[in-house]
Amino acid sequence: MKISRIYSNLPNIFVPIDFNHAADTKSLNVVFGDVLKPEDRERDSHNLGKTTLLHLIEFLMLKGTSPEQFLVKHASRFEKFDFYIELALNSGEYATVRRSPRDPNVVALCKHSEGGQDMTVAADDYWDHHDLSLRDAIVLLDGWLDLRILHPYDYRKAITYFLRAQGDYEDELQLQKFRSGKDVYWKPFVAHLFGFEESTVTRKYELDDDVTELEAQFELLQSEVQYS
Repeated sequence: MKISRIYSNLPNIFVPIDFNHAADTKSLNVVFGDVLKPEDRERDSHNLGKTTLLHLIEFLMLKGTSPEQFLVKHASRFEKFDFYIELALNSGEYATVRRSPRDPNVVALCKHSEGGQDMTVAADDYWDHHDLSLRDAIVLLDGWLDLRILHPYDYRKAITYFLRAQGDYEDELQLQKFRSGKDVYWKPFVAHLFGFEESTVTRKYELDDDVTELEAQFELLQSEVQYS
């Protein structure tokens, strides 16, 4: 699976982005912030929208919304937008996802044979599915992506490891969102990605919890008697 295109219904504001994605070429896509006026310290390569593009990709790959997400935080600025992402599938076909900040819980999906499409002019009946719930859209898109190596996990579990904000590079394996949670939430999946049996890792943490509970019971019983 590769991203082939991201665009909107307002191309004069959000210019379409076409990615290098051909299967027979070894190409790289770079989001580059060029400093045109180095003497102007108020204008540098930061805050140009590189991370915002990352968050838009996450939105189009059907991540749930939250109050701090830029499309929600600045909802009035994006109420007229419909965003689209075109994906090159492993089957050789393409899939397009349409999602709007106006109603992020309604998703449209369409599979097509040729890439480089402009689906902004497509009527609802052209789409394979134009009024899916977010949950149903994730299930269907997961089937289209057909990333069997992830089984029993879906693509949403994996994509967070490949769409990273700057702070997620401090530790290659432990993302920011997992630092306040338990290891069992993420380490079994990482083991699975590396080809290990994740059930063994999960069982290890289940046994850790059992040991912690037994130690607590032991301390309680010890406090009820006068001898060790």
